Amino acid sequence: MKKSIDHDQDPRAMPSEIESRSESAETIEPIPFRPASRPRRPGRAAVLKWLLTATAGTLLIFLVAGTWFVFTARRVALDITPQPEQIRIDGGITAPGAGDSRLMRPGRYTLYAKKPCYRPLRHAFTVTTARTQTVQAAMARLNGRLALEIRTKGETATALTGLRVYVDDVAVTAGAFDALDLPAGSRRIRIRADRHQDYSADITIEGCDVRQTHRAVLVPDWSAVTVDSMPAGATVAVDDREMGRTPLRMELTAGTYEVALRLAGYRTWRTRLAVRADQPLSIEDVVLQPADGSLAVTSTPTGATVMAGARYAGLTPLTIALAPGAAHTLKISKTGYQTATRRVTLDPGAEQHLSVTLDARLGTVRFTVQPPDAELAVNGRNMGSLPASMRMPAVEHRIEISKPGYQTHRTRITPRPGFDQEIRIALKKKETATAVPGESITAAGGYTLRLIRPKAFTMGSSRRQQGRRSNETLREIELSRPFYMGVREVSNAQFRQFQSRHRSGAFKTKTLNGSGQPVVRVTWQQAALFCNWLSARESLPPVYEKTAGGVVAVKPMGTGYRLPTEAEWEYCARFRNNRATARYPWGKGFPPPAGAGNFADRSARDLLPVPLSGYNDGYPATAPTGQFTASPQGLFDLAGNVAEWCHDYYSIISGHAGKRHVDPTGPAEGRHHIVRGSSFKHAGISELRSAFRDYSDDRRDDLGFRVCRYAR
Repeated sequence: MKKSIDHDQDPRAMPSEIESRSESAETIEPIPFRPASRPRRPGRAAVLKWLLTATAGTLLIFLVAGTWFVFTARRVALDITPQPEQIRIDGGITAPGAGDSRLMRPGRYTLYAKKPCYRPLRHAFTVTTARTQTVQAAMARLNGRLALEIRTKGETATALTGLRVYVDDVAVTAGAFDALDLPAGSRRIRIRADRHQDYSADITIEGCDVRQTHRAVLVPDWSAVTVDSMPAGATVAVDDREMGRTPLRMELTAGTYEVALRLAGYRTWRTRLAVRADQPLSIEDVVLQPADGSLAVTSTPTGATVMAGARYAGLTPLTIALAPGAAHTLKISKTGYQTATRRVTLDPGAEQHLSVTLDARLGTVRFTVQPPDAELAVNGRNMGSLPASMRMPAVEHRIEISKPGYQTHRTRITPRPGFDQEIRIALKKKETATAVPGESITAAGGYTLRLIRPKAFTMGSSRRQQGRRSNETLREIELSRPFYMGVREVSNAQFRQFQSRHRSGAFKTKTLNGSGQPVVRVTWQQAALFCNWLSARESLPPVYEKTAGGVVAVKPMGTGYRLPTEAEWEYCARFRNNRATARYPWGKGFPPPAGAGNFADRSARDLLPVPLSGYNDGYPATAPTGQFTASPQGLFDLAGNVAEWCHDYYSIISGHAGKRHVDPTGPAEGRHHIVRGSSFKHAGISELRSAFRDYSDDRRDDLGFRVCRYAR
């Protein structure tokens, strides 16, 4: 029986088994080949089922992940200025949201943005757990490059000295003017250089790394100035700085200068020169005049008036300048003395001295005095035993006749040449002496003053007084020294004896310049120097002196003529019924009675805005002095006409209850001086009161003055 090999058996059968089978078979015979059957492939349905299962699983995963992302992400709005063209966000999963927003989970992210002409943006930010958030960022525009070309009259910038460039007020490093890296936008360029005008321009920088060029032309801030003179060789000084000698060419920056040409033996030539940039000037044909001669004039006695021709030169001692090569007539005069006339001729630049002794114009004064053995003092100088008569210069003298145990008799007398005068008195013993009645004196120019014997009074006004001002502090005042107060305000005619060219002018259409009208438009300094002039005419010690800072009062105050102190003025303005208590200079009641003074009234209604209702004084501007009712002390115009300068500096004084101020003269220094009294411009209850205080540091057309002095 034949055995066949079963090809369906496991081909991996062990070799021993095969061998044993071979040995048992008798014959191995071939059989037909039959290939093994292939394994079956799965069908289409199985594949489709598998794909559906996989897809469903994947979708489920994405659905779960998406749901988780939606519930855990936050809405983030991107606010980027300007709007970029490219945006990228690194750091986590993001999803588009509504509008420009993104959905992002909390965490750290980095935003990248790009736009032409702007620097790339890299902005790190953190998304928090807030439901909605905004990320703001700004893109920086690329800088522009600016090259400055600086020129002046064909010169390059390197030829300029002190060159400085500023961009938006920030200095630019020198040498970098041709490659300025500037942010885009409007920029202010300023360029400065020595001796050139400042240059400025507004430039718009385009940015985007664009190169721009700006050409700046600097204008020279100087001009050439040439100066020539005849004769040549004069020293040229500009604002007192010597520049050289003529003929001279110099360069001056734009401005106004004081130019002076000086040459020995010639007058200094001066001019004001206005130099404009890049406009050359020429000062030619300056003919220098021979220098004035200098004449020092002294006299015995001092204080004599010197007239050079028709020109008032001043009071001796003084030095005057006179034109050389010509004869000059000088007249030296003083009240009570013969006028001396001298003719002088000076060489150019010469200095000479002229001394003149004036011959006194003498008058005889006879003395009849009881008891006869009294002593005499003249102008404070003890003359010894009283003579029967004395020849004296024809000027006012202070006479004192005294004897121990008797009341000293004081008077003033002006001798008259050719007319004898007599002083006849009987001295009174001290125990029977009575007060000397009020007297008056007459100063130079016919100015009359009246003796005032003051008492203690209250200065200022109470808070309840109608029209009161805050600077009218109540103060207890004691005036311990008798004084003379000017009966009238100083007139134009009287003041012109001191300053012949002074003009008070006009107020609108009304003149203020009449001889009898009060002088106005004078400064405090002019008024003070007028007082000194009166003192010099009588050899009295001056109350004021000139200093580098102006005119100031000397201390202690002597017996020379001066302006009244504020306290003296108010005492006189208030005086009524032997007491200084009147609210108004005319007494009580407002408005003022007829004839009380010159105020802003109906006659001035076309000149002044608010006249005094129902009052008419007949003078629309200033009236001649002394036209209205005098005060009980015989003083005129303490109310109205013109306001008056006082001696004191102005200050606001604090009140001190119970403190008495003795002879106050105001603060030691200040800028303004006291002005007291009303004027023809005033109609208000405040200004017309006796306590009204004002101040000024300049002249006014309603401000004048009167004169005062201590009696001893």
